[in-house]
Amino acid sequence: MEETLNERFGAADGGPIDCHGQTVHSALELPLAEPLNLWLRFLSSDPRAGAQSIAISLRRKGRKRLGIVYEGVAGRKWRFWTDSEHQHPGPIICMPPSGGTELLVFNGWLGEDGEPEEWLSNHGIVVEQQDERRWLLHCSRGGRADRPPSFEDLLAEVRIEPADPDTAREALRAAQRVPGLP
Repeated sequence: MEETLNERFGAADGGPIDCHGQTVHSALELPLAEPLNLWLRFLSSDPRAGAQSIAISLRRKGRKRLGIVYEGVAGRKWRFWTDSEHQHPGPIICMPPSGGTELLVFNGWLGEDGEPEEWLSNHGIVVEQQDERRWLLHCSRGGRADRPPSFEDLLAEVRIEPADPDTAREALRAAQRVPGLP
C-alpha cells in the first residue's frame, strides 16, 4: 500500500511534499509579527466528503498561544465548519505574542465517530497564492488510508489585512477567554 500523505509529511519533517506533480502542504503557514485581520470563505465542498472545516491557530516555538479573537471570544484555535452558519467568517483578529509567531491554517473533518479529526492519513492542502494577501486552499480530507487524496474535497479562500494594533490589543483584552476552543 502506498504511504499516506501524513506519513510522507512526517518523513519531510512537516515540510511540503510532492503528490503526483503537485506541491502539498500540511498547513498554510504564515509568519505573524504584527496583528492582522483574517477572512475565510468556503467556495466549494464535496458533499461525499462530509462535514469539513478550516482551523486557524497560532504557533510559537511549537506551542499554541492564546491570541485569536472571533465575535468577542479569544482562543488558541478556531475551527469553522462548512455546514455551519459561519460560511464567511471574519474578521478573525490574530494577535501575535511579543517576538512573533506563525499563523497556521489547516483543514479538518468529522470522523466516522462524529468527532473532529485533523492531521490524519491523506489530509493535505495544495496552496494557490493569488497575491500577497490572498490564498486558495485546495484541501484533501484525511481520515482513511484507503482513500486516495482528492484536493477537491474542500476549496476555501483565506485573505489577510493588517489590523490596527491598538484595536487588536483591545479586542484581545476585552474578549472572553476560552483556551481550548472548539
